[in-house]
Amino acid sequence: MAGLQGTVSTATYANEDGVYVAYLSLGPEGEGQDGFVVDRFGYGEYAPERIFRNSPTNVISILERDGLLYLADLGGRVHIIDPRDAPVVGRN
Repeated sequence: MAGLQGTVSTATYANEDGVYVAYLSLGPEGEGQDGFVVDRFGYGEYAPERIFRNSPTNVISILERDGLLYLADLGGRVHIIDPRDAPVVGRN
């Protein structure tokens, strides 16, 4: 589990590219900002990459197959993303 922005992660996954953490993104006043998000923390890097945002409910599981990430949320939806093609948010 990782404590981020005053909240607790709901799912984590690690592979050779880094550690993926799903959590509720909060704004400065504690309001919901981007819903549930997934950030990738590269090994030896401080700033994460946001690879997914706006799940309407908790991301409860992260699985990988053939380089794709499968994010299961509490609402029964599965979001399939390719982390290699994910937009990098907040990085130059």
